[in-house]
Amino acid sequence: MNRVIVTESTGTIKSLARQMLSGRWKEAIAVFFMFYAVVNIPSIMINMLSSSMFLIRLAGMYGLLIQGPLNMGLAYYFLKLFRRQPAGVESLFMGFGYFFKAFSMYIVMTIKIFLWTLFFVIPGIYAAITYSMAWFILADDPNKGINQCMFESAVMMRGNILKYILLRLSFIGLRILADLPSMISEYLFNPQVKQMAVLSTGPLTAEQYVEYMRSYYMLPISRLLTVLMIFVEIYEMTSQACFYDIAGGELAVSYSEE
Repeated sequence: MNRVIVTESTGTIKSLARQMLSGRWKEAIAVFFMFYAVVNIPSIMINMLSSSMFLIRLAGMYGLLIQGPLNMGLAYYFLKLFRRQPAGVESLFMGFGYFFKAFSMYIVMTIKIFLWTLFFVIPGIYAAITYSMAWFILADDPNKGINQCMFESAVMMRGNILKYILLRLSFIGLRILADLPSMISEYLFNPQVKQMAVLSTGPLTAEQYVEYMRSYYMLPISRLLTVLMIFVEIYEMTSQACFYDIAGGELAVSYSEE
């Protein structure tokens, strides 16, 4: 495998990501919506329809089984997107063709990161960063074994950990801005819903009824505002794909300098 020390600035990596996303935002949003739907809808439906502990545990098992293949599919899609190759929602499910390998890597990575976290939080973070390229490596070449992918990720990240940390930290501001409307809406209206739920056990005054209805209709808007975070997630995943191609010596993207 090739290993390159990433010298490009965070700004350059993010600029390349924006260029590759140009004209493909709708496609990327559709992929992320499908990802969240596959992960969350079954669990939500089970929780809505039944309080059975067996079904709740079944939902948890479902999430455990699909997370690895979906992580692989997500990495595959964003590699295709960054390399300007055809892709779509179907790319998200390519990991299910390598189900056992993707599932096994998810379990092994989770256990290793957890064990490092037992020593202290910082070793756990270091382990997570060390294996951060493993999904891209597996998606890029599914014939590789899980230990090989994790080893190559560790090799690739040598000398690049600080650059990767800076890249991830550069999205914190965007994440706060994207989450701010939802946080404000939750703060303003969620407590009122809880209060009105108690008050609704008895007669409501006209003023209480108005407050209750305002909260009732604003909560879906609050949930909808969390969609803003998807744009940040897409931007960040594309930037990580760019980082992978640079660190692996595979970058084949031309762009004009201003």
